Amino acid sequence: MTACKVALLAPPDSAAARRTSYSGDGAAQHLSSQLHAVPASKVTVDTLRVLLHGCNSRFLASVFKRLEHRRASHRAFEVFAILRSLPPHDPLAALCDMYTYSTIMSQVRRGGGLWWAVVGVRRGGRG
Repeated sequence: MTACKVALLAPPDSAAARRTSYSGDGAAQHLSSQLHAVPASKVTVDTLRVLLHGCNSRFLASVFKRLEHRRASHRAFEVFAILRSLPPHDPLAALCDMYTYSTIMSQVRRGGGLWWAVVGVRRGGRG
């Protein structure tokens, strides 16, 4: 079984998921499903450390696009805002680069949430 398939089948907090880097469309779909399923009150740095372990910024940009297709851009914005708020030395902060920024800004243009995405202010009503 390939490493990607192991990551897809393993829960995110399992040893198999921790040793496996995510890659590919199936993995992006799986992670977007996991992020979409997390209740808003549970989207925390600790949750993201588990779910985003092994991700690079290109992969995360793909996950953000999958969330948009699920009509869950609000979750991509939440994740991005949390990552942006981290200190620069935090490993997850490196996920905020040109790939994730350009994906979020593209979603903002289509969805009209520019102010929220730029300053991290929470909008009323979550979808």
